Amino acid sequence: MGTRTSQLQIRVTPEEKDALKRLASASGVSVSSYVLDRVLPSAQLDLARMLEDLAQVGVDHRATLSEFERTLERVGGPELAATIPAPDPGSLSPVLQNYVAALVESEANRKAVEAPEWVRSVRPLEVPHFAWTLRSLRPHQVRTSPVPFKRRNLFFDPAGGPSP
Repeated sequence: MGTRTSQLQIRVTPEEKDALKRLASASGVSVSSYVLDRVLPSAQLDLARMLEDLAQVGVDHRATLSEFERTLERVGGPELAATIPAPDPGSLSPVLQNYVAALVESEANRKAVEAPEWVRSVRPLEVPHFAWTLRSLRPHQVRTSPVPFKRRNLFFDPAGGPSP
């Protein structure tokens, strides 16, 4: 997160101000941090930063994808659709677009909630993408890939970690 250089003022009643102070104190943070954490959850900011990292070309994205997946797990089911920002169209390669969409879809399925609308707009790959290029390993990748990834023509071994 960048350095905070701007100020935002809101009008509250004295009772609301006291309540915010109590809640912030009980959480061990400042009132500003308490309010910001409720309005802009850190997971949302973290996910947006990771999408920017994934847009970098020529970089190994496995660590960022693992972090993205762990961050998705922290987000509560009802907040899932509102928390996950849509990647900028064209900022990610088709493989990464599909990988991110499949991660989000998998987490939404696990939490029994609707995936964000933008996930459905990501077109599946026309040509299957295998994490391991060795042809003899393709049947294994087809068997072990989770269904949301298979629907997007992405094949890998989940035990081996993310591998777009």
